[in-house]
Amino acid sequence: MVGYSAREIRKEAKALQHRLQSVTDPEERKQLARQMNDLFAQAARLRKEAKHQHYQEESIEREFLSLKADLL
Repeated sequence: MVGYSAREIRKEAKALQHRLQSVTDPEERKQLARQMNDLFAQAARLRKEAKHQHYQEESIEREFLSLKADLL
């Protein structure tokens, strides 16, 4: 699911979770559960990457402001 946000992926995983409640076939349940877990893991990875990028951007901005203050 390249290009999707963590929110969209999590929403899809939640839909699978609800669908799982009505499925009785053990093999289909296993496949749905695996897909759902993969989607939740992917959403968590994307959130973690976004947080890391945000902190990195803040760090770069602080460094830039520090360098700018030193030049003045």
